[in-house]
Amino acid sequence: MPIFGGLALLLLVLALWVFFRPQHTGPVVRPNPPRRVVAVNPDDHEEFLRRCRERVEQQRRAARERRTTGDES
Repeated sequence: MPIFGGLALLLLVLALWVFFRPQHTGPVVRPNPPRRVVAVNPDDHEEFLRRCRERVEQQRRAARERRTTGDES
């Protein structure tokens, strides 16, 4: 008898899953991932690296100033 109860429960769950599952309405639309910009001109690459180095130096200076002003307080 316990086997029949298990099978009945399995069939009930399967029937409920089929009845209440979300209906597929069409293809899933996914946004395109952002494309990486590749420097074609070597001068552009050098300009980008120069700007990165300048930004790093600005951040280092700002961090040094914050440390020195934090120590004096």
